[in-house]
Amino acid sequence: MKQFLPVFIFLFLVSCSKDQPSSFQSKSYVPPNAQIILCSPDILSFRDALGKNQFLKEFESGLPNKLSETLSFLEYYKITGESVLSLSEPVKKNTPYIYAGKLDSVLVNLDSIAEKQIETIKTEGYKFQKISLDNSDFTLYQSGDVMIFSNDYRNILTILKNEEPLSPELDKIFHTTDPKKNSLCIKNDAFPNSILEQISGSGFQDFENIAHWIAVDIDISESELVFNGISIPKNDSKTFNVFSGSNPSPTEILEVVPQKFQNFYSVSLEDFSSIKITDSTSLNTVSTELENAREIAFVQFTEGNAVIFNFSTAESAEKFIAGAGEKIDDYRNFPINSLEQNNFSAEKLSQIIPNKNMTHFTIIDHFVVEADSSELLQEIILAKTNKKTFAESAVFQKTFNLLSSSSNQLFLKQLKNGAFTGMQLIYENDYAHFHAFASVKGTDFANTSSEVTLSNSFKLESALATNPAFFKNHNSDQMDIAVQDNENLLHLISNKGTVFWKKKLETRIESAIYEVDLFKNGYKQLAFNTGYNLVVLDRNDNNVKPFPVEFNDALTQPVAVFDYDHNRNYRFVLTQNKSLYMIGPKGQTIKGFDFGKASSAINKTPKHIRLGNKDYILVSEESGKLNILSRQGTIRVPFSEKIEASTNDWYGYKGKFVTFSKNDQLVEISQNSEVKQTDIGLAENARLVANEKNLVYLSENQLHINEQIIELDYGLYSNLQLLEVDNRTFISIRDTQTQKIYLFDDEANLLEGFPVFGTSQVDIANADVDSKLELVTKGEENEILIYEF
Repeated sequence: MKQFLPVFIFLFLVSCSKDQPSSFQSKSYVPPNAQIILCSPDILSFRDALGKNQFLKEFESGLPNKLSETLSFLEYYKITGESVLSLSEPVKKNTPYIYAGKLDSVLVNLDSIAEKQIETIKTEGYKFQKISLDNSDFTLYQSGDVMIFSNDYRNILTILKNEEPLSPELDKIFHTTDPKKNSLCIKNDAFPNSILEQISGSGFQDFENIAHWIAVDIDISESELVFNGISIPKNDSKTFNVFSGSNPSPTEILEVVPQKFQNFYSVSLEDFSSIKITDSTSLNTVSTELENAREIAFVQFTEGNAVIFNFSTAESAEKFIAGAGEKIDDYRNFPINSLEQNNFSAEKLSQIIPNKNMTHFTIIDHFVVEADSSELLQEIILAKTNKKTFAESAVFQKTFNLLSSSSNQLFLKQLKNGAFTGMQLIYENDYAHFHAFASVKGTDFANTSSEVTLSNSFKLESALATNPAFFKNHNSDQMDIAVQDNENLLHLISNKGTVFWKKKLETRIESAIYEVDLFKNGYKQLAFNTGYNLVVLDRNDNNVKPFPVEFNDALTQPVAVFDYDHNRNYRFVLTQNKSLYMIGPKGQTIKGFDFGKASSAINKTPKHIRLGNKDYILVSEESGKLNILSRQGTIRVPFSEKIEASTNDWYGYKGKFVTFSKNDQLVEISQNSEVKQTDIGLAENARLVANEKNLVYLSENQLHINEQIIELDYGLYSNLQLLEVDNRTFISIRDTQTQKIYLFDDEANLLEGFPVFGTSQVDIANADVDSKLELVTKGEENEILIYEF
C-alpha cells in the first residue's frame, strides 16, 4: 500500500464540515491503529476517477492499480452508498486493511466459480469467511447488510470487540470530513521519508509536526486533484507555537519571483514581531527592523537560491538591509550589492526559513532580495522589469482560484512536463486549514510555449557600439551574433555566448552588418562599411579578397547591399556626398551603372525597391529631389516636383513609393510619375515603415498597422522596424524611456510575452535547433540578450 502515499501529500481543506446523519457510521469500522482512512460515497466511481487522472498516471502510476488490487473483491459484491477503507502500517508489503460498506447485491454467484476456496472461521462468538476466488483472497464478515472485508480476520475482530477506542486526535479529525465527498484522513507516520525530505528541503519547516493528522475532502478530474482539509499537530509542535494566534496575510513576493522556479516557500504574517522564537523571546525583541515585514520567502531555482523579504514600505526595506554590504554593480538601474553581513534570515529566522548562505542583495520597490549569486539577482531583476514574474502569469491566477489569497505558509512546486502543485496552511489556535492541488500539463497550469523567454544573455568587456545582428553559421546550421564594441573590436559569438573571435578594426562600423554569400556555396561572409572602407570578412575573421575596398574620401551614408533577383549577384552601393558608386562581388566597379552625380548631397542610403516585376533604385537628395532610377542608373520615373522628405525612408507599398514629408503628410508616387500628398492627421515627427503588403506608422502614441490602431503608453519611441522571417511579418518598436521592446504581428496583435527589456533595435531569426524564433537585442551597455518566442 506504499503506492498510495505520494499523492496524499497534497492534502488541504478550506473548512471543517459537520457530521451528517447516516445509517452507516463509518467511524464504527475504523480500527484504532489505522493510519490512512479513505471514505467514499461511491468507491468504484472514485477508483475509476483515479485511473483517469493524468497527474497520477504521470507521477504515481501505481496508485489506481493498487487501489483496484486491494478492492478486487468488489468484482463479486456491489457496495452501495458510503463506505470506508482503513490501512494500518502502510509501509509493509502486505498492508493490513479493513473495508466496510452496505451490501446492495451479490454480483456473481459464488457457486459458479470453479477456482474458489471458502473456509469458515469461528472465534470469540464471531463467524468469518476466508475466501479465495480466482486471484482474489480476502476475509469477510457480514452483519445484516453491512459487509466488512480484510486480509486477516483478526483485523476485523479488533473493531467488532471495540476494546480500544479511537485516539482523541483521530476521533476529532474524522468528524471534519464530509460523508457526501471522497475524503481522506492520514497520519503523519504514513508519509514516506522521501516525500517529507522533499517538502522540508524546499524550505517547508517541521512538516511532521504540522501534519500529525490530516483530514481532507478530495475533488478529482482528469487533469487536476484538489484537496481541502485541516491538520491537527502533535502536542509539542514548535511550528504551531510559532504561528499560534497570528493572522495570515496576502502573498506579494510572487510579484518579484520569475516564472521559472523549482520551489517557492513563503511565510506571511501581519506582524512578524508576534512570532515566538522561544517561550520568552519574540522577534520584536531581537530585531526592530522586522516590525514592518509582512512576508518572507525562500525560493529555489536551477541557478541557485534566494531569500526575499516583503516590507510595508521601501523605506522599511532600506532600513532593514542598511550597512549589510557594498554596491558592486548596477543592473537595469537596480544596485547589486555584496552581502557581507547576512544580518537576519540565516540565523534568527531558522525556525521558519532555511539557513542558507546568501552572498548578494538588491532592493526592488519594497522587497529586499538576497541571493547566492549576482547572476541570480540579475535574473530576478530582469523578470521584474520584463513583467515576467509569476504574479503576472496565467498560472498565478489559476493557483489562487484554488487557494486562499491569504495564508501563513505557502508552498508551490513546478514539476517536469509543466505539472504544478501547491499547498497552503492557515493557522487557528489548535489546528490549521489546508488547501492543495496538483495539476498536469494541458491545463491552465501548463507552460505556455508561445510566451517569450530569455534564453541567453552574455556580456562583452566593453560597451556595444553596434546593434547585435544574427549571422549564419554553416558549420552548425545555427545563427551566431556579430557585434562591435566601443574599442572597435568586432566579435563573432555563438548564440550560447562562446566568443569565436575578436577582430580589431581601425574605426567604427557605420552600416548594418550584412550577411552575404559571395561564392554562392552556402559559406557566408560579413559585409559592412567603416568610415573609408568597404569590408567583407569570412567567418574566420579573414578579409575576403579583393576586399577591403578603400576610399580616399569618407563615405557619407551606410552601404546598401542589393541582390536584385535573389541570385547572390550582389551590388554594394556606396555614397560620397553627391557621388554614388556601385561595386560587384569581386570588388570591381559595375560597368553600365551611369547615374553619375546628384545635384545636391545624397541624404539617405540608396534604396532598392521592387514593384511587381520592375526594379527601382531610389536616391534622395538634401534639396528635396528624388531620383527614381533603373538598374542602369538612368531615370526610370521622371518628375520635377521636389519633396521635403522627413527622416523617414522611402518604401514600396501597393505598387507605389511612399514616405512621410517634412510637413507630416503621406507622400505617394506612382510608377507613372503621379505625386499625391495627403494629410492623414499625423503628429509631428511621425515614423513610417512599409513593404508591398503592409503600411505601419507611429503618430504620437498611436501605432497604425494597416487598418488597425494600437494605443501605446505615452513614451519616447525609437524608429519602427518591419522584419520578415520564415514567411512571417513582425513590427518592432522600443520605448526608450522604459526600455521596453514591443513586437507585433501584421494583424496588429502584440505577441504574447511582450514587451521585454531591451535598449537597441532587434534582429530576429531561428537561431538554434528548435522551431522557435529568437530575438537579439542589447541589454545593459555591454550586454547581449537573446529572447525565444
